[in-house]
Amino acid sequence: MGLRKKAHKEAEVSTEALNDIMFFLLLFFLILSTMVSPNAIKVNLPSAKSNTPVENKKKPIHLNVSSDRHYFVESDPVDFSVLESVLAAKNCWKS
Repeated sequence: MGLRKKAHKEAEVSTEALNDIMFFLLLFFLILSTMVSPNAIKVNLPSAKSNTPVENKKKPIHLNVSSDRHYFVESDPVDFSVLESVLAAKNCWKS
């Protein structure tokens, strides 16, 4: 008996070009969707115009603290116990 196995060829699906096709479809729909509705979301942004000018008449106060914890307000030595009252007198800090 001459029984031989037949040579089976397996079916193959070539998927090499599918990546290119999917990329072009994605690009097409992305461009198309931006052309159809460029202003789909209406956003009311605040304006940057100010009706009244801001005036800052306060002068900066320089407070220095040395490494050994001596306090100086405008180059004048100040004890820590009276520091709050000195700053309040200069209108920079209200307790």
